Amino acid sequence: MFEAEEGGDDLMGQPPRQRAESLLPLASVLQSLLQGALATALVMGLYAWMHASATLAPLAPAATFTALVAANAALILPSRTGSRRWSQLFTGLAPVSRLVIAATITALFVATGVPAIASLFGFAALPLHTWLCCVVAGLTMAVPFELARRWLGPDHHGGFAQAQRG
Repeated sequence: MFEAEEGGDDLMGQPPRQRAESLLPLASVLQSLLQGALATALVMGLYAWMHASATLAPLAPAATFTALVAANAALILPSRTGSRRWSQLFTGLAPVSRLVIAATITALFVATGVPAIASLFGFAALPLHTWLCCVVAGLTMAVPFELARRWLGPDHHGGFAQAQRG
């Protein structure tokens, strides 16, 4: 469960974990590593692209930080218990989850978009359109994160997790 999300309908009907069963299944570790690799690819690609441009290079640190924090916030979406349909990925957030995402994005804007504050972090303040693009890039990572969860998640009925059970 994440941030006061309700458990799945069958939560109390699930048998307890066997004593010999690992607390952290290999599929969960691999899922986390894949999601981290996806976020790293986004951030490194964005940084390399911006750093190659004399005009964009001064904005690269703030832009990559913005995309990284937004991608991290996007991990909330596929990490919620009970979210199994694509239509549920972006809906049904608990109030606490909405608050966490809103506070994160607000603080991110202040830290990277307000010149006086951004300079305290060693950032050049991002223009609004650049900031929005970086936030959208980070938040859309929820889709590949969800694909990783579906492919490698311990509750998945195919892919790697199924091969591990068989």
